[in-house]
Amino acid sequence: MKKIILIFLIFSITSCSILIKPKKLTDNEIKEKILANLSYFKNCKASGIINLSLKNFELKSNSLLRKKNKKLRIDIFSSGLLGLSPSPQAQILFDDSLNIFLPAKSILYVFKQDNKVNLNFDLQQIIKEYKNIEKTKTTCIISLHNTKLVFDKKFNLILIQYEKLKIILNNYRNNLPYILHIFQDEKEFANLIIDNWSFPELKDKIFRLNIPEDVEIIQSGNIRNINKE
Repeated sequence: MKKIILIFLIFSITSCSILIKPKKLTDNEIKEKILANLSYFKNCKASGIINLSLKNFELKSNSLLRKKNKKLRIDIFSSGLLGLSPSPQAQILFDDSLNIFLPAKSILYVFKQDNKVNLNFDLQQIIKEYKNIEKTKTTCIISLHNTKLVFDKKFNLILIQYEKLKIILNNYRNNLPYILHIFQDEKEFANLIIDNWSFPELKDKIFRLNIPEDVEIIQSGNIRNINKE
């Protein structure tokens, strides 16, 4: 008799837990979870390996990504002899324009933004300004102006899209992405495999390229044509 009562109690408890539906989050609650998960991206530093294929230029090398508010910088290094004394092969800065400096060739490529493409890496501000969130079974989508952000079930950022420029983030661990894929016109031209994340206080001068006076400056249209020049 005791066994029958025990079985009945277990069945009742499990049945009730199945019938209780999870609380549906409001848009504001979703925003709070997204902003909490994106806190790492406001000011951060990430080191790893980058694979770059741009025009006729291919490269696999060590890289360092640094981000502060709206500014994003990626430095690509040669390994040097036996991995010692690495020297910069390329310096990439996203600011009011996309700047790619190749020290060995003394060339600076400048891709201007236009009215149709406005790179803005202050993702927290974009999310705060947006009022409604589009929800599917597996994602949450935030679109503002020409920026589209997609988040997975755990509210981790998995896609940043600016018209034809697209960044896919995956291989998450502890709410941090460890692989970034960068596409232009659906063609992947770079991927970054991150080994380590850190969160130091970054100074503004880091986001200024030290360009020699004799450097050749090539104005390369706009960002949408980055892989077509």
